Amino acid sequence: MTYPNIIEIRQFWDTWKTPENVRQHCKLVGNIAGFLAFSMDIDADPFFCEAAGLLHDSLKYVDFVNFKGEASEEDKRLWDSMRQKYGKSPIKGIEPHEYAIFDILKEEYPKLAEALICHGYSAIASELKPKTWEQKLLSYADKRCMHDKIASLGQRFEEGHSRYSTLKEISEGIDPLFFDLEKEIFSHLDFSPEQLEQKMFDIKCVIFDLDGVLVDSLPVLYGCHIEACKDLGIKVPFKDFSEFGSFFAKSWIDGVKKLAGERNKEYWNIYREKMFSKATEFKVFPGIMEMLEKAGKTKKLCIVSDSRDKYVFPSLEANNITQFFSHIVPGNFADKPDPNGILDCLKKINVWKTQAIFVGDMKVDIEAADNANVRCVAVSYGYHERKHLNGAWKIADSVQELEKVIS
Repeated sequence: MTYPNIIEIRQFWDTWKTPENVRQHCKLVGNIAGFLAFSMDIDADPFFCEAAGLLHDSLKYVDFVNFKGEASEEDKRLWDSMRQKYGKSPIKGIEPHEYAIFDILKEEYPKLAEALICHGYSAIASELKPKTWEQKLLSYADKRCMHDKIASLGQRFEEGHSRYSTLKEISEGIDPLFFDLEKEIFSHLDFSPEQLEQKMFDIKCVIFDLDGVLVDSLPVLYGCHIEACKDLGIKVPFKDFSEFGSFFAKSWIDGVKKLAGERNKEYWNIYREKMFSKATEFKVFPGIMEMLEKAGKTKKLCIVSDSRDKYVFPSLEANNITQFFSHIVPGNFADKPDPNGILDCLKKINVWKTQAIFVGDMKVDIEAADNANVRCVAVSYGYHERKHLNGAWKIADSVQELEKVIS
């Protein structure tokens, strides 16, 4: 079965002007559906379920003439044009937004479109009722979400029936079908419906960036960049650590492009050789060793760094911390914000996304975690202040605060 990845889904959202509150709801549904598929003793694709959840209500505004939420005039014009095209569903019992997403995706992603058209409340009592495990999990996950919060089926139905009188009229024949579906799903799990949220967000894996998170490499890297600039005759654009951090606020790759322009490849070669030669000089931040010892007793620990293997492994060995990590992915594998380094860790240690967090110190780390659909904890004790870390799930200002977050 084919389906778009997280980055492509975000592009769909941007193209369709999906409101932020709807995106947050879709993220939670995708998280639930993916986690259930991953955890069950059945053959279901968790990544397909995640993608279906992320997309299921993307065009929800098609159902409402006066859709609530902040929107630009451009957004409203697109919403109006989509309503004109999809305002009435040609299939009985299927809401307009369900048919719209089906119609748009049916050619490129036929299986995904089939799952999306049967996720609604009424579909379970019709010929379009969910049949595959992926379809069932999407439909159930949607009914466990009240906006962007997890709720029981009872809470969700009570709230939904109070908002939509038409649903209340048919609820006696439909609500029991979802409770039956819940029993079917949880017969393949080792926890109860009431434990879903606890199990889903139980942190089992912490993935760390290296520089600025574990290792205090700023003074040495600062010197390497100044030397590289001088070797190439480039004017150094920063005067101190603060300006250096601001210049590279988004990512090292973005900063070097601004710094060296067309000579950025040459710059990287010079800079990396200098950095590799000093790999054993970097020291971990105070408290890191103790934090790793404590966290490693209950969680799998990994590293995903943009730095190359010639630097990463000698640096870890010099600080005697290699033994704490189950899997280490240097930048040779993938440069952030590419999420594949994070996803490779999760695959290797067999943990689902909602049970992992990524710890970084740059905007590019937050973007990589978002592209993997993993929560990001950003640290401000490394290279960058809080003002550069918008979009993180949480921010830790010290190693001690980080230890509390991941414990």
